[in-house]
Amino acid sequence: MGLLLAVFGGLSLLWAVVELRALHRNYQAARLMGLPMVVVPYDPDGFLFGVLSEPLKPLLRRLLPPRARQAFDLTLWGWEWHDKGAAHERLGPAFVIVTTALNRLVTADPVMATAIMQRRRDFVHPKVTTQVMGLLGHNLITAADEDWSRQRRIIAPALNERISAGVWAESMEQAEGLVDSLLAPTTSYSSPGGSAASTDTVPGLREIAINVLKRVGYGRPAPYVLPRESESTPAPYADMSYVEAIALSSEMLLVAAFVPAAILRLPIMPRYVRRLGVALARLPKLTNDMLEQERLSSKSTKLRSDNASTESTSGPHTIMRTLLRLSDEAKEQDDGESATTINNKVGDRSQYLTEDEIAGNLFIFTAAGFDTTSNTLGYAVTLLAAYPQWQTWIQAEIDSVLYNGRRSEKGSSGSRPDYAGAFPRLVRCQAIMLETLRIFPVVTMLMRSTTVPQTIPCSPTSATESTKLPTLSIPAPCAVYVNTVALHTSRATWGEEDAMDFNPARWVKPATGTRESAETVEAEDAAPETLISSSGAGGVTPGSFLGWSSGPRKCPGQKMSQVEFVAVIATLFGRCRVEPDIGSDPAGSDEKTREESLCAARQRLLDVAQDSGILFTLAMNKPRDVRLRWTPRQQ
Repeated sequence: MGLLLAVFGGLSLLWAVVELRALHRNYQAARLMGLPMVVVPYDPDGFLFGVLSEPLKPLLRRLLPPRARQAFDLTLWGWEWHDKGAAHERLGPAFVIVTTALNRLVTADPVMATAIMQRRRDFVHPKVTTQVMGLLGHNLITAADEDWSRQRRIIAPALNERISAGVWAESMEQAEGLVDSLLAPTTSYSSPGGSAASTDTVPGLREIAINVLKRVGYGRPAPYVLPRESESTPAPYADMSYVEAIALSSEMLLVAAFVPAAILRLPIMPRYVRRLGVALARLPKLTNDMLEQERLSSKSTKLRSDNASTESTSGPHTIMRTLLRLSDEAKEQDDGESATTINNKVGDRSQYLTEDEIAGNLFIFTAAGFDTTSNTLGYAVTLLAAYPQWQTWIQAEIDSVLYNGRRSEKGSSGSRPDYAGAFPRLVRCQAIMLETLRIFPVVTMLMRSTTVPQTIPCSPTSATESTKLPTLSIPAPCAVYVNTVALHTSRATWGEEDAMDFNPARWVKPATGTRESAETVEAEDAAPETLISSSGAGGVTPGSFLGWSSGPRKCPGQKMSQVEFVAVIATLFGRCRVEPDIGSDPAGSDEKTREESLCAARQRLLDVAQDSGILFTLAMNKPRDVRLRWTPRQQ
């Protein structure tokens, strides 16, 4: 026993010495940057910390002194969301977290953020990101350098204006289905006061996003069916479609990426975890079958078109069909060139996507596409219910653009508004999305890393006594984090008084050339308005808004998400108004009492929205706590 204890003690001492040497080395490297430092004697990315940090968090917060507690909090997953920029107000626009593994440069400096996002070759995705995002195959996110350029050339044409038009039409149709379901008596429950309210709104918006991707991504239209809270999880081995398997994988992406599917399928696991394991096991075959069916369908359509005496369509325009066509055409061209070129080792992959890359990119489109847009829609509707003046503001625009100034019920306008004519004019609806993304960013921390020393520009406010020049030298290796939450709520950029307030009018510039204010939300004038640029060109400070990231690697589906969001919001609020459920409303209560109850209910909605967490993206922890009452608008 004594020998065993001696061996254990010796190994523990050796481990401690190694960790302390690493901490000292990283501390010396961090000092060279001349930024404020936060020192933690452990690896925040390590397995041990990942397992123990959450269970021990309440105890450590009680026992640790204030400064140590603040340092500990800065290493927790998702700290930036709850911190809301307080760490930067305390430490400065940029600071370094010194650890026993990689140093972390955390910045909320717009100049630094712009440089980091622009230099895709110098600041690359960390290994944890590529491992998670590469779950089903190599793709645009996991690719780097020339490999990224090759994939980007093929993928970019697949997300064109024809796709946007399809997204617009399908989103409006699905949103009509949601409105019909929310207004149906069987959907709602009766609150104690007798009012009809629903907890289905946020899950219902998620269903819209899934169905839009089924149709536009894969050519598989699905009627809208409102998901019920009482619906049980299907049996683990029940049938599932490709999109259902992808949706399940993205909901538990970290588990799917790091836990083997065989373990997930063990009988001791919960029902939904076992179903995830089955989904991961089936996805390769589901993907191959889907691609093969699409190729056969495309060939059949082409043969019919060639044999027809008159011009015919080439079938539904979908992301998958376009991606396959572009990749297969490039492959045929490469094969032809390879046949006449001796020992051509590059041409076979220089232009087209492999099957693995097609599967990987379809996974990214699906997982990122429906999860990000549906969450943003959920936050936006919640905010509009909490701030009814902004409903009035967008409804004035919706009525003018979609219904020629007349409030409309379903079908009274004859046909759905045209995408090309309506979308650009729905400026206020687009502003709602920008302001929602500002307060509730999809990605709260943009993570990059560098393996060689870098020098980047910085704002004068990021300089310290030892770094007077407007540049910052970053020793390598180093993790580099861009704090989106702090950038989006900076008082220096967004205003001392309303940086934390929901004010969509900040994004709109009337024809007079001045920004609207919150006091003008009732404006009904027909003067054309324009959207203030979110990318910095004539708009907000460059690097201050990163709703879709920025630089060469910004989200390729940005336009698609904007079109879907605007179509859904315009449909919902063209037909309805929404307010929070106030719960019990005792008989005989006066208007003042009801208004007080309504104010309290609005605050509850805001509290539910703030109670969010980060898994794949930022999402509400309790989406069914968003209790809303939808009512048809009066003619």
